[in-house]
Amino acid sequence: RLLVLAQPRAEDRTVTLGAAVAGRFFAIHPLPVESVSWITERRDVLSGLLFLATTLVYLGRWTADGVPQPRGRLRYAVCLIVFAAAVLSKSMTVTLPAVLIILDVYPLRRLGPAAGGWLTPRARAVWLEKVPFLLLSALTVAVTFAIHRGHENLASMEEFGLVDRLALCVHSLVFYLWKTLVPIGLSPMYELPATLEPWRWRFVGAAVLALAITVAALARARRWPALLAAWTAYGLMLIPVSGLFQNGFQVAADRYSYLPCLPWALLAGAGDAQLVTGGGAARRAPAAVALTPQALVA
Repeated sequence: RLLVLAQPRAEDRTVTLGAAVAGRFFAIHPLPVESVSWITERRDVLSGLLFLATTLVYLGRWTADGVPQPRGRLRYAVCLIVFAAAVLSKSMTVTLPAVLIILDVYPLRRLGPAAGGWLTPRARAVWLEKVPFLLLSALTVAVTFAIHRGHENLASMEEFGLVDRLALCVHSLVFYLWKTLVPIGLSPMYELPATLEPWRWRFVGAAVLALAITVAALARARRWPALLAAWTAYGLMLIPVSGLFQNGFQVAADRYSYLPCLPWALLAGAGDAQLVTGGGAARRAPAAVALTPQALVA
């Protein structure tokens, strides 16, 4: 569905192949194995299903040309109900409203420059329809914090200061992207060092690389909108488990990538399809092609 909306003029075989590669990439990648094999993490699988179902229903409200589908109010209600089930499954799905806003910018083009602005009457309607989703997310966050505080699971600011948390957050951005591209040395525990020391090269290098990717994605946003959308969605979905709200003794965990790394699977599928079918989009989007399995093997 996303590939059709992003490239409405693409051939059916290109879209089908891209979707198949993206699905296969997600299904066989070793990084999210914990979510499937650990009985205590089956909530990842359930919440992931509901996360994707909400997104699918949301995208189904429009045709590939942006024309609203009939029974729009019913579809919106179903979307909201499925999202409520998602946050009940796992609180990490609270980031979905932000992801839907990204999808409104690209590929739906209901917000932003392609839609004529951010605060036009049409844009205000798009913002307004997100209010119920945001309220559900806010309620879930409040309940989750209350539970963790009651069990004293969250690290205090005395244990981890703001600089420490930001260092962990930036490290997570690069860590999971690297493990997606090069899934070796995986472990059930990446233990926090005894002393965090955010000025070590491990964290400074991650900050430099994350900044470079952000600058590149912004600079090429018009030509490669999918890259900026994927990078932004990835970063937002990582926030609950990035270290800003440190919980536990791990600096990272493979299972945390279950939802956030979905955009990379999608880019891999899109780039692979264009390589195989010889489409011109592959020449216009080298960033997407660089993430494909064929490019990695090469």
